[in-house]
Amino acid sequence: LVEAGAHVILGPPFADTGQAVLQAVGASRAVVFVASTEPVLSDPSIYSFLTTFDDTAQAYAAAEWAFDNGYTRAITFSSEGPYFGYNPEKFTEKFTELGGEVVLDQSYVPFEDFDFSAQANEVANVADGSEILYTAMIAPQVVALRANLDAVGVDIEYIGADAFDVSGITIEEGVATVAGEVDASRTGLAQIVYTLTQFATARKTEIVDIEGEV
Repeated sequence: LVEAGAHVILGPPFADTGQAVLQAVGASRAVVFVASTEPVLSDPSIYSFLTTFDDTAQAYAAAEWAFDNGYTRAITFSSEGPYFGYNPEKFTEKFTELGGEVVLDQSYVPFEDFDFSAQANEVANVADGSEILYTAMIAPQVVALRANLDAVGVDIEYIGADAFDVSGITIEEGVATVAGEVDASRTGLAQIVYTLTQFATARKTEIVDIEGEV
């Protein structure tokens, strides 16, 4: 793409392949990751951008939304790693900073676990009906989790990361995603438009009406 004269490269969605692209480009072109929320890929100093919020922003937004809506107790489901672990970690960080309490964290295997009966029993032991449940798991697993929690009589509200949307869940009563709650001017398109325009100016490359095109 560089040899072909591309001025902007649309990058892959994951950090490992994304970092390889950034190394190959060497800050000679802008790289825009159109399907990633990985914080490590957002670095304007090397012309690396996300088209939307990153995981820190969306997890913080979820915690703020939950606390602002009266939830002071939360339960998280997490899996060690950059997305399924990072989002609950950042949610917990912000939620506790605001004055909330995460009363339980349960582990699971992303894309593989669909029997949450053991975790559901653990939740039932601590839940008093005032909690909100936060997780970054994909929609089919959330459906299975809800079924297991319903089976043990746990009535709880759910909130999650953008995986809720991209894996096919429909927003319904009791389930929310705050992806749309994040102010795009902080980390998203407005910053990309502004910095790409600067980049184009520096390289004497013309961008015609980029704001209208985005």
